[in-house]
Amino acid sequence: MAITGRSASGLTATGEMLGDVVLLHNDAGDIGQQPILAAQLAKSWPRLDILYINAVMSPTCRCRNGMSSVMTN
Repeated sequence: MAITGRSASGLTATGEMLGDVVLLHNDAGDIGQQPILAAQLAKSWPRLDILYINAVMSPTCRCRNGMSSVMTN
């Protein structure tokens, strides 16, 4: 299994929890990085049966109490 992430510290923590995984520093929400990710994955797996990419971006706003809140329509 390969795990991607934008944060090196987040990847390290995830790797420590999951154990034997391939950790790749990559932003799945950046289309320009997708070919780089494909090349990195091909080094470990020349053939993929399943590829799941989940990139979530939620705009936030600053609330009156100083907390951040996800904006909804």
